Amino acid sequence: MKTKILPASLLALLLSAGAALACPTHAIPLPTEAGAGAGKHSNVLLDTPFVKLVSITLHAGTVLPDHKADAAVTLQALAGSGVVVVDGEKTALSPGQMMLLAPGAMHSVTPDGQGDLVILVHYLKGGPAGGASHACPACAGRHQGAGEAHRTE
Repeated sequence: MKTKILPASLLALLLSAGAALACPTHAIPLPTEAGAGAGKHSNVLLDTPFVKLVSITLHAGTVLPDHKADAAVTLQALAGSGVVVVDGEKTALSPGQMMLLAPGAMHSVTPDGQGDLVILVHYLKGGPAGGASHACPACAGRHQGAGEAHRTE
């Protein structure tokens, strides 16, 4: 299976297909550095019927072992660089790059040895139409209606 690196503009297109009609607008602050610590840290930034955003920090020497997701996912490097292995094929990932993985694609992620790696994972999932309930840190799924905007700070 060939792995593709996609421009960030493709993410906007993928996320806008249908989700804009069913989910409020969210402004999500993204981590820009790994911070102190060791090992792996993950943080769910947003979870809606259409997309789940998770930041994962892999400190130097930490490997996110082989795993797969039931939905299509994109991986975007926010800080540092690393290597993503999909079905045995290695692909470098650094800031300004994004990878799209097919549902069920077995993959692992590791920092490239130069330091820590922070990635943003977009789980692209289908969901019900309308202003369906969803979870995000700022509102815990409580919105007045579709189209409501807010910041998660």
